[in-house]
Amino acid sequence: MPRVLVVEDNAEAQSLIAAILGPIGYAVQGAMGGAQGLVLAEADPPDLVLSTIQVVLAGTVRKKDTK
Repeated sequence: MPRVLVVEDNAEAQSLIAAILGPIGYAVQGAMGGAQGLVLAEADPPDLVLSTIQVVLAGTVRKKDTK
């Protein structure tokens, strides 16, 4: 089952994405912001990371920090 990490500080948006992707075969894990997203991605790298541009621009998720 493909794994998706949703980095989003809006719990409702996270739930909506999980409700859409879960039934079609994705395992969805949520992170409340970039810092938590980095920790989760480094601990167990997902197949895909989804994030809003606001989280990325906040400076907590940087291209050099991800592989």
